[in-house]
Amino acid sequence: MRPRLSPCTQTPTVSPHPGPSSHAATALEKAGAGPGGGGRGGEGGEGIATIMGEALAVLPTPVRDGYPLEALQREPDLKYLCGACGRLLRAAVQAPCGHRFCHGCHSKLATRPEQWLCPRCQEEGTHEEELYSSPNNQCFPDRATRREVDQLPARCTNPGCSWSGIVGDYDGHESACELRWTTCPACGGRVRHRELGEHGQKSCPARTALCRHCRAPCTAQELREHDLICPKFPMTCTACGKRKIPREKLPLHEKSCLRVKRPCRFADIGCPFQAEADKLAGHEQLATASHVAILRSFLLHLRGLLPPPAAAAAEAAGGGGGGGAAAAAVASVPQLDPALGGRLSKLALRLSRLEVAVAERGGRAAARVRRPSAAADGAEGGAGAGEEEAAVPAALEERCARLERSLGPLEATVAALDRQAERCSSAAREADTRRQAERAAVATLAGKLQALERKLALREVALADMTLRLSALEVSSHDGSFVWRVGDVRRRRGDAGSGRQLAVYSPAFFTSRYGYKMCLRLYPNGDGAGKGSHLSLFFVLMRGDHDAMLRWPFRQKVTLMLLDQGPRRDHVIDAFRPDATTSSFQRPTGDLNVASGCPLFCPLGRLVSSEQTYVRDDTLFIKCVVDTADL
Repeated sequence: MRPRLSPCTQTPTVSPHPGPSSHAATALEKAGAGPGGGGRGGEGGEGIATIMGEALAVLPTPVRDGYPLEALQREPDLKYLCGACGRLLRAAVQAPCGHRFCHGCHSKLATRPEQWLCPRCQEEGTHEEELYSSPNNQCFPDRATRREVDQLPARCTNPGCSWSGIVGDYDGHESACELRWTTCPACGGRVRHRELGEHGQKSCPARTALCRHCRAPCTAQELREHDLICPKFPMTCTACGKRKIPREKLPLHEKSCLRVKRPCRFADIGCPFQAEADKLAGHEQLATASHVAILRSFLLHLRGLLPPPAAAAAEAAGGGGGGGAAAAAVASVPQLDPALGGRLSKLALRLSRLEVAVAERGGRAAARVRRPSAAADGAEGGAGAGEEEAAVPAALEERCARLERSLGPLEATVAALDRQAERCSSAAREADTRRQAERAAVATLAGKLQALERKLALREVALADMTLRLSALEVSSHDGSFVWRVGDVRRRRGDAGSGRQLAVYSPAFFTSRYGYKMCLRLYPNGDGAGKGSHLSLFFVLMRGDHDAMLRWPFRQKVTLMLLDQGPRRDHVIDAFRPDATTSSFQRPTGDLNVASGCPLFCPLGRLVSSEQTYVRDDTLFIKCVVDTADL
């Protein structure tokens, strides 16, 4: 009859590994429960239940569901399947009704232990209310089923992995399997564990990369966006078709490119013409009359001599001799605004060049006025023609005088703007000089940084080598006697059986401070005649720093021992004397000589037998003694 458990204040928790924890074992010993399950004589089952509740309360709580069915090598018995998730039981827990659940599944279902109901009983319609009416009827860890499940044959579910063993070793292998899926810490993608390093270097979108043009650091997925702003990115001139021009130098190229269309120098006052650099000079020669008419109309408009630009355009079209092109240019003159200073600075040089053209234009206009007047005088023959001739030049002189008066302030403004532009140009040149100096300093510092990084890498390699040498010196001996501690025996046997790592080498040891250098080589799953049935152990001579001073071939007696860790001290011992004719005991020409030893050193059945104590806490000890009496 199953003992009744005392009520707990929380959901009973179960260790994910078979067997009670040290706290639970201590609690059971206090209750007087031995291997047979007996309790205290006067308290009976309720005393055991109280202590069992305390033991369950201190066990760690797993959160994982059952083992995947694909991990089993054969079809499992139905009693080994969880009643909630349908997978193989992990840390089996048994309900009062007899159904079994994974402890993780039970923890999710049993949010309130006093109201917990078995879902399998509810599905089958066999729910018994009296089983849950008493608070003492709680779920308990089914250790017998756990031991049975842990001994079932298992295999790795990762494609390509050849590991096979038992369910009890499945969690350990699953956490160490090189073919398991893992999450990249940088991009969050799913990759194989053994491919994580290659993924981080070659295909991870979040890896650090350098722009191939400017060497700026950025992530791989940002390279495309960086190319849109990279100052060294190769560009193509749309005018002349020249390729591979750095983006930062493209504006300078466009200024000197002969194929780039540039506006006329009179574009600021209304000339719409645009052409290549070699065609602008011809345009200015052919359109001199139009440019003079546009400039005159613009200057008159500045001082309010003409009401709107349209009227000035009509006047230039009618009397300026420029035709329709001049009228269109005058019509396009922009309205005067407070920001005129910027545009006037560009007109200063053009005004000085066109003064002569304006004077000539004024002379030709006066001649045209005089010629019609003379013709009229000859036709009419009266005094009225003389009056008209006198009136027209007077009006022109008055307009010219007003124009000269308006040019004075304009010239002063232009001069001030020229001085301001010169100061700005000087400041820009100084800023360029500072930027060039800063870039040179940055390049120098980058070179120093790279040199320091190289030195640091060399120091790290040297430190790693020194650490390895120090660790080897800590465990080595110099008296010909060496005890080798071999841990993780179960994992090493699994690796040897699957072919991942067939042999294990011990640290080096010596017969004396300047004596022979040796090591041991262990095959956990056997080698040669003992493969798959025996533990194989071999003795290996290594190349040392003082081999030239030693006697060769090696002739010392070698004793190999597998130490019994129990009180009987039933050690496995084998000894041999070297064969001087073999290459194994000649002076080493490489790092290691050919190994020589015992392929049938210890049967594997004897090693793992429950009656033997060669392996404790997944660790065994091997001792090698080299006879140094005659050295």
